[in-house]
Amino acid sequence: MIAFLCAFTYDFFNTCSHFTMHDWFFNSLTGAFEALGPRDTMEDRHVIVSPFAGYERAHLFGVFDGHRGHQAAEFCSRNIETALLFALSHRFKPSAALQAAIDMLEEGIVLLKIYLIRIYFISF
Repeated sequence: MIAFLCAFTYDFFNTCSHFTMHDWFFNSLTGAFEALGPRDTMEDRHVIVSPFAGYERAHLFGVFDGHRGHQAAEFCSRNIETALLFALSHRFKPSAALQAAIDMLEEGIVLLKIYLIRIYFISF
């Protein structure tokens, strides 16, 4: 399950007449912090890609909320960049590309689950 996912690109937002971004928004430091809480293991995953897609002012940040295991969150954190780049390469607008990338990840998780169940009898 994807809890929060965000991609910002100056070039994309600059084409929207109703949306204005300032240079200070894109000059930021990033980091991540994890707090285990009452569970035995950390199931959440995150991704930070900066710069994103070769653009100095483009960044990809994601937090993936693992429920009953880390497998889906791990899969998403490792594959969101590739899925989003693929969607953007097909001339999707940023919001549509993000939705397409999420759809690709969800389909990939389902296919992986079916494969593991059939081959290894592993259940999520």
